[in-house]
Amino acid sequence: MPLVFFVTGEGLNFKAIFSACNEGKLNRTVALVISNREQSNALYWYKDNYILNSYSNSSTLGSAHTIDSVYLQKLTEYKADWLILAGYTWKICSLVLNYFNNKVLNIQPSLLPEFGGKDMYDLNVHKASIVAKESEFSSTIHLVNND
Repeated sequence: MPLVFFVTGEGLNFKAIFSACNEGKLNRTVALVISNREQSNALYWYKDNYILNSYSNSSTLGSAHTIDSVYLQKLTEYKADWLILAGYTWKICSLVLNYFNNKVLNIQPSLLPEFGGKDMYDLNVHKASIVAKESEFSSTIHLVNND
């Protein structure tokens, strides 16, 4: 059952899941990685590991609806079973969410609702936690839908 990952930056969560798949700890395969940032370090890592990857953003495709149409075409082409948002910083439109009805997972590097929302990704989350003098750190993995 193929997984597809949307990433923006380093893709550290993806790397961990990819390794688990390769080691037989997770009974899945990785079919495709899509990034909204051409210079995403994750795309370079994926190339080195022979995973198909793609780069698309508003300057190359136009509107959010057009981007989601292109994404959906790729997701259906690779027969993706689950979509994993692993450090992905763009909003996913309803076209993709409807297709994957309750099969989109987001990985947030903090407990929600604390340290969630605009600009709360990557090291920003950890810096905000330190400034707030939090004594415990965790993450949230949740389903994403139109609601």
